Amino acid sequence: MEYGLQVADLEGARRALIATVRLRAQGVKARNVPARLDDVDLGNPYTGETFQWNSEEQSVTFDGMSARGKGGISIPY
Repeated sequence: MEYGLQVADLEGARRALIATVRLRAQGVKARNVPARLDDVDLGNPYTGETFQWNSEEQSVTFDGMSARGKGGISIPY
């Protein structure tokens, strides 16, 4: 079971990375990312919801479900 959760977390990290790359390619500034995350057609692999923005770390995040991902998975912007 844990392996399956790790694979799903990896898929979430892949999606978050693609979302980040797409926004950066469009020239979106970090301060505008929260408003633009809804525009990206990728989301959390568990819920389908939009990724979250961590303003402190300036990263796109989601809560993973594996033991490694429970603290949150972040992709720096």
